[in-house]
Amino acid sequence: MSKKQNIAGKEADDKLLRSRTEAVHEALRLAILEQSLQPGARLPEDAVGESFGTSRTIAREALGRLAVEGLVELKRNRGAFVAAPDLEEGREILSVRNGLERVVVQALAGHISTQQQKTLREHVDKEREAASGASPHRTVRLSGEFHLLLAQMTGNQLLSRY
Repeated sequence: MSKKQNIAGKEADDKLLRSRTEAVHEALRLAILEQSLQPGARLPEDAVGESFGTSRTIAREALGRLAVEGLVELKRNRGAFVAAPDLEEGREILSVRNGLERVVVQALAGHISTQQQKTLREHVDKEREAASGASPHRTVRLSGEFHLLLAQMTGNQLLSRY
């Protein structure tokens, strides 16, 4: 096998690993935001990997990403747990979020395209639909996704990450 073929194969493997990790990350993120996984719930790597038909390595990477987002707590020698912030941490999170939202709004003011406006309206319609139904957890998730959507529209990857 040539060096070029070897590199191409490794890149394909890396892409597959990333897509599997992203799938596990998104599914866990959704379960946490919709409170299917309760705060404080233990998330063993082997059980997470097994439930998604993936390796512990992929589960570990997905849990690490969720920890960066503040949705999971990684405790040394104990494993991963769904984050359970106390009241003070909740206040701190809201304070930081308010500051970030100000930056997002300032970046977007006067710069939203017609297509972006359409996307935002469609998202708000989904929120209204969820609010009128019996799905409060979906409403909360969609509200968070609205803020993420706004951050992504700025084109600033750091804002999107936070």
